[in-house]
Amino acid sequence: MNRNSIAVGHDELGRYIREVLIANGARAKDAAVVAEGLVWANLRGGDGHGVSRLPRYLDIIAHGEIDTKAEPKLSHDRSATFVLDCQHGFGPVAVMQAAALAVERAKQAGVCFGLVRETTHTGAIGRYAQWIAEQGCAAVLVGAGPTLMAYHGTRVASLSTSPIAIAVPSGAGPILLDMASSAIANGKILQARNTGCSKCWRACSRLRRSRSARLGRKSAPVTPAIPRCSPSTSKPSARSPALPTTPTR
Repeated sequence: MNRNSIAVGHDELGRYIREVLIANGARAKDAAVVAEGLVWANLRGGDGHGVSRLPRYLDIIAHGEIDTKAEPKLSHDRSATFVLDCQHGFGPVAVMQAAALAVERAKQAGVCFGLVRETTHTGAIGRYAQWIAEQGCAAVLVGAGPTLMAYHGTRVASLSTSPIAIAVPSGAGPILLDMASSAIANGKILQARNTGCSKCWRACSRLRRSRSARLGRKSAPVTPAIPRCSPSTSKPSARSPALPTTPTR
């Protein structure tokens, strides 16, 4: 920890996030869900999806992109499938509700597939997969997102870094895989840029040099295809995760 760092306990951090969101129009119950997700990401080392996202959330609330009073609503409802419309409310609120529905339906029908749409940023989807596994079900979550990643050898954003999370229960607690479908998660790149940390840039450069060496080519400078925006607001929105779950015996 450098001399400019400030250590904050996770309970205090969660309280701070809740109070800030409530002051900006969020209901207390929704603020609690969002805060829990951001703190969860920080505690497991995923700082790119932690409290660093709060300024971006406040920005999109101010611009009306998040409806702080929206309530998720089922638009398709069957015994083993459902579609939950977030209605542009807080993404984590809708996905946690979908996770609870999926677990309930899966334990009754054997499997459940849920789709969440019209969301705003949903946070680290590993949180929802882990929660589902804690309820005794296996979970596979996939997320669709905006174009942030270039095809190999190009510099134009053409693909999403759509995340994947898989979790299963075990006697020692859930086993969780939480990953982006890119060499480096976009959140880590944004975190490195905002904090001035070069760790992710160095990792990406090493990856490019390694690949170039195997192909017998000189390495090219790394230019991640990320949105051009100021450091204080450089957090793109995510889209709709799907929540298939299967109960385990």
